[in-house]
Amino acid sequence: MRALRQLDKAILFILVALVFPVTAEEKGEDKKPGQTIFAADKRTSLKVMRDISKSLGVKCTHCHVKEGNKVKYEIDTPNKKNARAMKFGFVDRLGSKRESAVEYTHDGKAATVRAVVHAEGAEPGIYLSRLEKGKTTAEKRVELPAKGEILNCNTCHMGAVHIFEHAGETH
Repeated sequence: MRALRQLDKAILFILVALVFPVTAEEKGEDKKPGQTIFAADKRTSLKVMRDISKSLGVKCTHCHVKEGNKVKYEIDTPNKKNARAMKFGFVDRLGSKRESAVEYTHDGKAATVRAVVHAEGAEPGIYLSRLEKGKTTAEKRVELPAKGEILNCNTCHMGAVHIFEHAGETH
């Protein structure tokens, strides 16, 4: 059973690597000091990351390693990898394709978050669902960004890492 779970994790890792390939920018190739996936300079990168931190209701050390009194931005962490997957594989795709899905592991459980944008109809919004073992375990609708605003982390997270904490649980 344990070997099967490890095989499942290996297959999931390969699928994620194929779906979310590491770009030259992520590898740090041709990267300027302070440039990140969010901005081309340190000042703007820090502002964007502060906004993300606030959107998720977490401190910078949720993604970054702090050694002594200094944050080591260059050290990769699982939460930084999740942030990249959310940025490239979820938010950007949701903005352009109007639907998206991302797989993640939380408390040892594999889950998928799906989002579909409904711009028309009686209740326009972004319809989110969490699936575990192929079954919907939570659903939530969030408002679309206001006219002129862009889709970002705060659109769905609104200050909380776990967006389904107070959502309608389904069984």
